[in-house]
Amino acid sequence: MIDIWLPVTFGVETYFAQPDALKGSLVDTLREVRPTAFMGVPRVWEKMQERMKSVGAKSSTLRKKIAVWAKAVGLETNLKRMNGSVELPMNYRLARALVYKKVRKALGLDRCTKCYTGAAPITKDTLEFFLSLDIVVYELYGMSESSGPHTVSHPTSYRMSR
Repeated sequence: MIDIWLPVTFGVETYFAQPDALKGSLVDTLREVRPTAFMGVPRVWEKMQERMKSVGAKSSTLRKKIAVWAKAVGLETNLKRMNGSVELPMNYRLARALVYKKVRKALGLDRCTKCYTGAAPITKDTLEFFLSLDIVVYELYGMSESSGPHTVSHPTSYRMSR
């Protein structure tokens, strides 16, 4: 329902992934579309995580060290932001310039301001992986049988389950 309601109510464009999206075409579609909001079921986020980890494993030692550092900074900063901190440390700003912006661009999410997941439970590991890359994945709750999401985690009241 949300794929019908949003365009009618807000005039947004809705794109659908190709049938082989989980086999590798999703990122190509995202790069072409460059969405401002993206919704993926947990399996989509997990497949993106797996692919990113496999690409990262083939990187040079220096790139791996920079990625590990940036992910630690991103996770720490974003967890603090969830608890009300507004401080953006200098190392976070550096990591954003060196890593996060490039990752977003490579994924086609460089214009995306909101990323969502729903329809099934998502693991804390997957949420933390994307959070460490400065990609906050908000959770939607509801039933597709009754018009879709009823509850949405929000930037000002977002918490990660334990």
